[in-house]
Amino acid sequence: MAVHSELPPVRCAITHATLEQPPEYNALSYTWGDASITTPILVDGVECQVTASLEAGLRHLRTKDEVVILWVDALCINQTDIPEKNVQLGQMREIYVLAKSVIAWLGPSYESSELALKWIQEYGGRSHELNIGGVGGPRLISLLDALDAPGDEPVDEKAMLFAVDLREQLSPANSWHADLITALLKLFKRAYWSRIWIIQELASASNLIFVCGNEIVSDNALYDALRLLRNFAQYQNLKWNRMVQETHFVRPSGVSLMSISTGGPINMLKFRRAVHPAPLIHIMRTFRFFSSTDPRDKVFALLGISRDAEALGFRADYNKTCEQVYTDAARRLIQAGYMDILALVQFPKKIEGLQSWVPDLSRTGYRAPLQQRSLERKGPAGATRLEPKFFASAMKEKIVLRRENTMDPNMPLYLSGVRVGEIKHVGMHWDDERGVGEWLHELHQLSDLSYDMHEAAEHRAKAVWRVAVGDQEIRQGVRKPRLADEKVHTAYEAFKETDLRDVDEKGLADVGLSYYCEWLQSVAKGRRALLVDGVYLGIGPRETEPGDFVFVLLGSDIPFVMRKENNTSGRMQIVGEAYLHGVMDGEVMEKNPVIEHIELC
Repeated sequence: MAVHSELPPVRCAITHATLEQPPEYNALSYTWGDASITTPILVDGVECQVTASLEAGLRHLRTKDEVVILWVDALCINQTDIPEKNVQLGQMREIYVLAKSVIAWLGPSYESSELALKWIQEYGGRSHELNIGGVGGPRLISLLDALDAPGDEPVDEKAMLFAVDLREQLSPANSWHADLITALLKLFKRAYWSRIWIIQELASASNLIFVCGNEIVSDNALYDALRLLRNFAQYQNLKWNRMVQETHFVRPSGVSLMSISTGGPINMLKFRRAVHPAPLIHIMRTFRFFSSTDPRDKVFALLGISRDAEALGFRADYNKTCEQVYTDAARRLIQAGYMDILALVQFPKKIEGLQSWVPDLSRTGYRAPLQQRSLERKGPAGATRLEPKFFASAMKEKIVLRRENTMDPNMPLYLSGVRVGEIKHVGMHWDDERGVGEWLHELHQLSDLSYDMHEAAEHRAKAVWRVAVGDQEIRQGVRKPRLADEKVHTAYEAFKETDLRDVDEKGLADVGLSYYCEWLQSVAKGRRALLVDGVYLGIGPRETEPGDFVFVLLGSDIPFVMRKENNTSGRMQIVGEAYLHGVMDGEVMEKNPVIEHIELC
């Protein structure tokens, strides 16, 4: 598509080309924006309504002296022709790969975006040159630690000067701090960073630049700046926690680095840099919070960048309903052995007609999966971050489905598993206002109801501290360790004489467990405490009720809460994942359990 240089309105001309012999062109990556707010442009002399977001991008990108050749999905694909759309979407990745550049249009300049972009280009660019930001946190944090406590070891003088400058830039004591952090916060809140199609567009680009108003930022500068912001925020938070513990330091008020949403943008740019292509399931899990205008695109937008979409036999088909697309995706993934898809199940559903075992991918308010996966640049994509990993079913081979399974979206799913027991008691679901102490107190109360936790009160009390965080610590680089015994012991000794309702963030920081509180809140969100058969203490979905059951499905790393469909059918519904103390490492499977055949609806 040729964009001409005349005055308003924007004028374009459609040209036809083949992928075998394409002209030199750039591909536009942008958000469609509100479809109800449109602006006219001329395409081949005919007035065409496009979203205000697209019109603004075309207007900014055209030049005075020459025609700009762009590929733009909204204009280069007939969006009303389903067969054409199906074919074109299958070629999207190649279209972005072949483009001279992919131009990521973040939108017009507003809310001090110039300030944010100039900072990103300068500090992200310098960080990239010095190899500080993009390699992760350790080098930056070691430089900052060296500033706090200089040692005798030789240092990189340029890197140290950069660290001094960065610390000055991001210090809350500076007069410009609030303006800079607010500008960065608003930039990364733009809709661009949560659109599902953007992932493929950025991942496929041979050359990538970001444009916001009149500001241009390189891919490397943006990635390094994001890593700087995240790693400096972690360093600052840890430092402040130590100061709170040692000197009763009061944290600065106002907007903070921790409030900047760096996770989504970092994951997109990290995925672009990944050496190993990832399976579909792990891309779906990583980008589950992203959104799309058409809910079917939560699957279709990821097919071109997954390593196994073809092997799964899955193709974009807009003739299918959303229910059919989600059911087909879930069944094919389970058929291939990816039980992880069940970690994304929500109960109840937003889209009517979905069976309980089919994740409603249109929802963005997921619980964090209990076993996270990695998209690290150097490691194998999809490898678990948890060490050692959960392995509740103690099975290494892939799940083999019973022959009743077909690709019919109305067919139940037939799996096999072990019934751990019935949920007899549940606590209140997590609530930010009730806080950490109430969560621990709920678990402690349920542990006191246990009559067979093998051991004495001390063991049960220590189990509470493990269960509260799903037996995990904050990620350390690529690794995500299980909760260390010494940290459990520290927590137990510090609070064994305390009413757990009185435990708060400051109290945990005082004994060196500030990160425990952060991870607890991540795990607890969307969950509640539970007790199975008076034996197993755990946590499960907030929708869990007394009378539900916990099963370990063969081939699954995580147990699941299930519910009878009714009193007569015998069919079960999946409610969601569960963490059960004493079950996560295959202990149940060592007892020669009865294997049940389960019909999931």
